[in-house]
Amino acid sequence: MQLIRSAKSAEGFKEACIKYEGFDARYVHTEDQQGVFKNDFIECAYIVYLLLQQAEDDSPLKKAFDIWREFYCEGSKNLSVFFRYVDHLFCDAVTGVWLFKWDSKDRKIAKEREMICRIFILSGITAIEKFYKSGALS
Repeated sequence: MQLIRSAKSAEGFKEACIKYEGFDARYVHTEDQQGVFKNDFIECAYIVYLLLQQAEDDSPLKKAFDIWREFYCEGSKNLSVFFRYVDHLFCDAVTGVWLFKWDSKDRKIAKEREMICRIFILSGITAIEKFYKSGALS
């Protein structure tokens, strides 16, 4: 999926960060240079924002997000849900799979591809947690 970066999408993301920065100080510094954010964490969050914004409604990316959102946030569409999602993409479980099981250190992979991989890793972890919660796995 080729991401389309625009001044409009960057401004929309910055506005969301401004609304959320009171809850998480990581979103205070949103300086960018031609649509690429200087802060690596914010750049990753922006990539996720673009992926979700530009994906088709029935795409695997949107479905993965919706499954996570339904499980953790009861389907809420509150702005904070997006930022919680980004946090979960960098949780220890996802990062452990990303860094050690997929040996990402040896791959010079683009950030966009990394975020897509993290989304699907989190989707798998969420599915396992849903099975445990339902009692299907014990």
